[in-house]
Amino acid sequence: MDATNQNTYRFINKIKSYMISCKMVEEGETILAAVSGGADSVCMLLVLDALSKQMRFSLAALHVNHGIREEAGEDAEFVEKLCKKYQIPFYLEQIDVPKIVSESGQTEEEAGRIARYKVLLERAEAIGASHIAVAHHMNDQAETFILNLCRGSGIRGLSGIKPVRDKIIRPLLCAGRNEIEEYLGMCGESFVTDRTNLEDDHTRNRIRHHVLPMLNDMVNSGSNKHIFEAAGMLREIEDYLEEEAREIVLIKKLKADNIDINSLREYKPLLQKYILMEILGTVIPHRINVSRYQIDSLFKMCQSTSGCEKTYFEGGIYAKREYNKLYIGKEKLDLSKEEKTGNPLPEILFKEFEVAEKFEELQQRIPREAYTKWFDYDKILSSPSLRYRKVGDRISIDSDGHGKSLKKYMIDERIPASRRDSIPLLCDGENIMWVIGYRMSSAYQISEETRHILEVSVFF
Repeated sequence: MDATNQNTYRFINKIKSYMISCKMVEEGETILAAVSGGADSVCMLLVLDALSKQMRFSLAALHVNHGIREEAGEDAEFVEKLCKKYQIPFYLEQIDVPKIVSESGQTEEEAGRIARYKVLLERAEAIGASHIAVAHHMNDQAETFILNLCRGSGIRGLSGIKPVRDKIIRPLLCAGRNEIEEYLGMCGESFVTDRTNLEDDHTRNRIRHHVLPMLNDMVNSGSNKHIFEAAGMLREIEDYLEEEAREIVLIKKLKADNIDINSLREYKPLLQKYILMEILGTVIPHRINVSRYQIDSLFKMCQSTSGCEKTYFEGGIYAKREYNKLYIGKEKLDLSKEEKTGNPLPEILFKEFEVAEKFEELQQRIPREAYTKWFDYDKILSSPSLRYRKVGDRISIDSDGHGKSLKKYMIDERIPASRRDSIPLLCDGENIMWVIGYRMSSAYQISEETRHILEVSVFF
């Protein structure tokens, strides 16, 4: 066996060992590979094709055209020809990401990712594929680690990309980008280059092009590998703490509607937070949007010595402490459907998230729509509620705290008197946050100090 064949064999065997250790696929199952045509996904497809004979699984490929780049059609043709060459079943899906962005307000990157996984899952179900393979590699893991570290993530974020998550598997996560390119060179296979990956428009690209090369060149040439290993160790720690918390909740019979704070304090602070996370997850389905901010808020409530305390989170979730008891639950917001006007109030959707970008970048993302607004979540003192105007209402109109009566504001805006009683108001207690369809209060606008944002969307 010559040197080239030895190296290709060694690389394929490395991926095989990683797949086996992570229990990615069983004999007789089908893998649907997401293939963009880039070096990473082409390498993954070739390796999976070689391993499908050894490990006895079936393989198919899906290419997703996002409708963003003019050359995307050429990428699809490239992948189709590649699959034909290796006799791999090929599927093509078209999605209109620019349209999704305009309708949802999501970033292009976020909209593309969500839509891409949606069609992957749909196609996998249609063909009976038990797994979806995506081509994340060691460098992607390092980028994710640094990105989450700089955003203030906890252990879960620093544990990075998981090798297996539900149906998603990542066979190349143990391989570096240089290994991938070397393998393709040995195979003599070409690939396409997405020009957007060469730009510095996204934070992840800037980490890829500048931060990681500096770490490898000026700190340690094995930085990517060491970050990958650290993420793996943190993932083991995270799994252990979650399992410990789960057992304690079961043994102590801790329930969201009646938590004995004294029982909670028997454990170390870190474990207390994981117990609270486990309990909160029983109130929020699938632990969607359970944030570090929420867990820290619950933990501080449990450490407090004051008599009673109550706080609200996104989606009507509340936490209430009464002496040595903590209660977590979900209550309907104060959205009565009729008031003196007889007009029904609109539906409302809340979404809370932590600030991750610089203020300048954040400003570009602020919704400009009439019925979606962003508020500084930390300035909201009670559960936001909807109502109509009443005597004495005032609204803050500038950053210095100056205000004017709601009546005067409506006159200045030339809102007809016949409509004033039917304009819904979003309120924080008695304070007006937003005259819906018009302006929001300056008291709740985001600033450079903002750390948590509440997005509110209204539907009539």
